[in-house]
Amino acid sequence: MPLYMPVPLLLATSMHAAAGLVINALTLTNTQREILKDDKVKLIFQNYLSNLPVSLKEKLLYYILDLDELEASVRYRALLLILCPQMKSLCPGIFPQTYFTRVAHVICCQGTTLESLDLRGVWLKGNLLGELQNILQSLKNLRDLHIPHMATDAILNTIGQYNTSLQILDIMGECNVTEAGIESLCNSGNSVITHNLQFVLLGNPGGDEVSPSTVSLLIKYLPKLQSLGSYPKVGEAIEYLIQENSDITTNLIHLHDSYTDLNRICILIKTTPMLDSIFIDHPSDGVISHLCEFSHLTKVKFQRFQLNEFFRFINKVGRKLLTMELMFGSGILDFASLSKQCPNLVKFTCYKMDCIRHFDKVEFPYLKNFGVYYSDISPSCVKSVMLASPNMEKLSLGDFLEITDDDIIEIFTTKEFTKLKHIWFANAVYLTSVSVQILIECCPNLVSLGELSGWNMTQTETIIFKEAIETENLALKIIDYFND
Repeated sequence: MPLYMPVPLLLATSMHAAAGLVINALTLTNTQREILKDDKVKLIFQNYLSNLPVSLKEKLLYYILDLDELEASVRYRALLLILCPQMKSLCPGIFPQTYFTRVAHVICCQGTTLESLDLRGVWLKGNLLGELQNILQSLKNLRDLHIPHMATDAILNTIGQYNTSLQILDIMGECNVTEAGIESLCNSGNSVITHNLQFVLLGNPGGDEVSPSTVSLLIKYLPKLQSLGSYPKVGEAIEYLIQENSDITTNLIHLHDSYTDLNRICILIKTTPMLDSIFIDHPSDGVISHLCEFSHLTKVKFQRFQLNEFFRFINKVGRKLLTMELMFGSGILDFASLSKQCPNLVKFTCYKMDCIRHFDKVEFPYLKNFGVYYSDISPSCVKSVMLASPNMEKLSLGDFLEITDDDIIEIFTTKEFTKLKHIWFANAVYLTSVSVQILIECCPNLVSLGELSGWNMTQTETIIFKEAIETENLALKIIDYFND
């Protein structure tokens, strides 16, 4: 039986109560001027906010800004009245475009001590780029900055001049950045940023990317750079650097590359000796086999590749691998061979694989997270993996699944699953309420179970289970997508 719902912490209860009072007070007012004049609002803030430590004010502000159902006007007023000096982190959330300028002004004036700022949801683009520049000039202590879809050469120049403590810069999505912008970021007269910046997150799925020659300058000028996020042409960017300096090495620990050939992988082996994680899309023949020359590699992700070469690779270094993600693999994925050669896997995920089978005993002693999506996997293979994974915490099967109630009974009465927390079977048309009952009874730490509208169950049956769980006060969430 799953655990009971925990007693709410005093801090969480107090935060909820304080936030409710603040929200109610702010809802009574309509304009900023009225906020400042309203005696009730002043009293609320004097009683509940003035003596609060800054850390608790920050938690309270996050709590309110995270309530998407609140009107933008209420969330804006909360930002205006709670954001104060000494706060370290801010994520305003999603605001309508009409609030962008006002939110920017509040951050610029009242957030000068912020070290982390996430502007996803407040898009300061086009005519509003000046507002973003004002913020960057005011927030000189920033270490973590997220401004996706907003970066331009002018913005990078401002960052290079004023935000020299920056360690993480997220400029993913559409951005208008050239070599001149990178030059101004890294050589704007203050070279301190080049010694601090470690993560520059790039990448624009489905859109135009920053050119590899431009990205190569980031690798050249940032000696501590560890990752370029999901940017898919890191290998090509490094090839540009090799033309200039054949002896260059980097501190990259993660890279993503596409259409990698043998010449490029040899360059990457030489220039990225500290690599821990790699994502290769559509590699040429022989490329995956060469990955065994990366001595620190523990995480791999492959897309559009041949499984026969993949197995040659893991036969050499499989014991080092902890995380694996496979997509569009051609051939047969044998879980028995995979478990034998990669016994230390903690996380495994695959999408759109040709065929998944097992031809011998499967054993994954450390596997915690297992996911298979849109792939042909047999019920016997599912049973073998589950029975071979005593530490499984999350199980996700996102395609048509032929597993039956009898299979569930056999699996969960044969072995204890004391650590299993999340189960997601998206399309298990042979599972009924019997399986739900077995899973609830046999998984003592289960916290989520879904997706029951893809099972052989009615909406009425799921409602009965939800009501029983609520009555028993169990910490379990039943997930379904029945039409109300």
